[in-house]
Amino acid sequence: TIPSRAMLADALAQFLLARSLSVAGRIAEALPHYERSLQVNPDDPEVRANYGAALMAEGRLDEAIAQLRRSVEDDPSQSLAYLNLGLALLQKDQVQRGVEYLRRAHELAIRQGRRSVAQRAEQVFRQVQERQR
Repeated sequence: TIPSRAMLADALAQFLLARSLSVAGRIAEALPHYERSLQVNPDDPEVRANYGAALMAEGRLDEAIAQLRRSVEDDPSQSLAYLNLGLALLQKDQVQRGVEYLRRAHELAIRQGRRSVAQRAEQVFRQVQERQR
């Protein structure tokens, strides 16, 4: 079924509330709002990417990885989602795959002019290289 305008407006409101709570560091409170937004609009890669980042911040890495993977599959232009996916995989000791996603994040961020994402990807990549020496 196609969501009504009211349902889409509610999904957007839930997402904006979740983002506000996340920015304020109230991640646990934000999670159910991301989930409600995704119930109405499950194909929104931006909501899914933010939800994945929030899950990662809560240490729920397997769930975060699943959300972030789906997000980049749905919208391969999301440099920040690639960065977060790479970071989550590194935390799971999946170094090779994590580095692949960091490289993708860096390439995309450079093309998109997202300097902070590119710098963070480069910084983490260097840290990984130093650890492997």
